[in-house]
Amino acid sequence: MREAAPSVRRRGREFPVLGSADLAPSPSTLTDFFATTPERRAFVDGEGRLTGTTGRIHAKAMGTGTTVCGRNASSWVKFWEVPFSTILVKACPDCLEGVREY
Repeated sequence: MREAAPSVRRRGREFPVLGSADLAPSPSTLTDFFATTPERRAFVDGEGRLTGTTGRIHAKAMGTGTTVCGRNASSWVKFWEVPFSTILVKACPDCLEGVREY
């Protein structure tokens, strides 16, 4: 009979708290909505712009499962570091309207 492996208590990653004094704010921590897309082949260039997508880019708030226009985005590619406000092309018109009204 095999002996059970000893239990190893794993520590979670220690993420910095938003707004902590030792972190400089980034554009993504200062915005209410970030970019997301259902496309699997989407890339961010060195200047934080989305490139290489063929579909629409949507707005999503942190902690929600849907986009501003109401689509389920739970399995979509999320660009936490890209604020939706910087999206100038290929943006979902319903998300644009919803963000403006917010």
